[in-house]
Amino acid sequence: LMELEEYPCMGTDVGEHDRVKGNALVLGPNPASHDLNVFLGSEGLSWRIRIISELGTEVLTASGAGSKVILDVHDLAPGVYAVIAEQDKRIRSCRFVKE
Repeated sequence: LMELEEYPCMGTDVGEHDRVKGNALVLGPNPASHDLNVFLGSEGLSWRIRIISELGTEVLTASGAGSKVILDVHDLAPGVYAVIAEQDKRIRSCRFVKE
């Protein structure tokens, strides 16, 4: 089992053109009600994102490439979720609140 690197969830008002530094994993808005923006920092690399509920159930997965993805979370029940991002052999996690 790979060890997760925990990064602080930076800011709730991440702008479209804000630069994400280094290994940061940035989520916004947090709390989210409909769309969750995930900024991965590294351009052009492929990524896989999993959202895990407090009970440990995988409730959403997505994959693609680039430095930003918008996830539709409006169907998720209110609560706290973990976002696990895998990119270029790095695994990072961050939490967000679904309103």
